[in-house]
Amino acid sequence: MPDVEEGTRKQLLRHQFLAGLPATVSKQLCATGEIDDLDKMVHRVKLLFTLDHLKRAATVSSPTTSSDVALLQQQVVILTEQIYGCVLTIESLTREW
Repeated sequence: MPDVEEGTRKQLLRHQFLAGLPATVSKQLCATGEIDDLDKMVHRVKLLFTLDHLKRAATVSSPTTSSDVALLQQQVVILTEQIYGCVLTIESLTREW
């Protein structure tokens, strides 16, 4: 396509690039509006693929069990109580001033 203008050529290249991506990735790119610059698109796609790969690896390698969830819930309760205790301490100290 030597007779095509540079802007049109870049637009066609970006369109072909989007068409070759998985639908979820191309939708994410279009939704964020990052489809004006091919270099930015390539960078963003690399990040999306990396995040997707990490998400899959975490899902495959660390199945959660009900005991894990219960332990985490217990830890959240303990931390919440500690934070509440700190807030009460801070309130009592500020009243003394």
